[in-house]
Amino acid sequence: MYEIWLMMNIAWELMLPAMPVLAVLLLAWLALMARAQFSGRVNWAGGLGRAMLIGLVVAVVAFFIVPASLKSGVSEMGYWADWLTLLGLSGAAGAIVTVLLWPILSVRRPAH
Repeated sequence: MYEIWLMMNIAWELMLPAMPVLAVLLLAWLALMARAQFSGRVNWAGGLGRAMLIGLVVAVVAFFIVPASLKSGVSEMGYWADWLTLLGLSGAAGAIVTVLLWPILSVRRPAH
């Protein structure tokens, strides 16, 4: 139980300084969604596949970059909570890129 509490505290402490950035990203996403919806030429399904592919690439790259940016390395992670945190941060990076690119790529790929 201590490990789960520790992981939740780590996630909270990492999110606190990121809250303003997350708020700006949410506003940007809402603006992009509104722009796409009112553009008239939107293909949500056509843009989702490419956005998810790019998001997956970002998540994989983030998996290797995040430890180095935190002055650590993959070889130094021996605890399951470390791995879960790394997977969560990498997944979050991929998800953010996916949701931001989805409306952009949906407008660029109009329905036929």
